[in-house]
Amino acid sequence: MLTSNKRVTELSGEADFSISLKVEDNENIESTPFDKIEMIPVMAKSVSKKLPDLTAKSLKQIPQIIVLQQGDKRNLAKKDSRGVLADSRTCYVTDHSLKYKMITQGLGWGRLARHEVSADLKKETLIEIKDSNVAPFMRDLHIMRPKHKPMGPVARAIWGQLSGQKAKPIKSR
Repeated sequence: MLTSNKRVTELSGEADFSISLKVEDNENIESTPFDKIEMIPVMAKSVSKKLPDLTAKSLKQIPQIIVLQQGDKRNLAKKDSRGVLADSRTCYVTDHSLKYKMITQGLGWGRLARHEVSADLKKETLIEIKDSNVAPFMRDLHIMRPKHKPMGPVARAIWGQLSGQKAKPIKSR
């Protein structure tokens, strides 16, 4: 399960593990670095034609689409606000797929994973914004699981593969 917009779902027992941005340390969660993704600023080509240029100043004319982390706008300044353009119009969404759809439909701009938008960039339906004030950055993904929840054999094997650990053999009863 890939999560990025809610508290890690393992805490509620909904999943055996998740791949997510690590938002905060939690003594009940085992977390292992998994991968890195490059987040690049993009917008629909149709929107870019309406702006005088693609600078941070011009971008303030259209909303920046942002996925809420932890589901709470009040905590945004306290949490990771990297990538949010200061003094800009913002539109908060609850999940990443909605953010992608809104950006590709020309309803705003935002950062998306380079691997996710490479085809859109080639087709030129999206364009990369190249301004040092809205520069790309890397995000660390972690694989996470509840420390105190026992895993079944399938979940243990998958966890072992994804976390780079050798899965422990299942003992016969």
